[in-house]
Amino acid sequence: MADERYRPKWTRPGRMRHRITIQKPTASAADSFGETTTTWSDLGTVWAFVLPLQSMERWQAARVNAEITYEVAIRYWAAVDETHRILWDGRTLELAAPPIDVDGLHREMRLMCREAA
Repeated sequence: MADERYRPKWTRPGRMRHRITIQKPTASAADSFGETTTTWSDLGTVWAFVLPLQSMERWQAARVNAEITYEVAIRYWAAVDETHRILWDGRTLELAAPPIDVDGLHREMRLMCREAA
């Protein structure tokens, strides 16, 4: 049995208790008003550990914008990049930065995400 001291902290059994769907953009097209809309397709559904980090509100263009940031830990998956998004518990999370390969060992990946409300 592998030594638990060397197993990544968040990918231990029992910690990965959230089910997330990772989606990739498939096409962008202009609608009748000339705005581009992106369609999404599922890349896959995986177990993850989702940790809310920060919530803040700010004034922008005379209205209040709320933003919540999350750290999402999954097992390493080379296909995930910063253009993807995550569906979790009725929320849509956008990747705020490129995925982080924890310790460069290809075992655990951290995704810094934001949910704009």
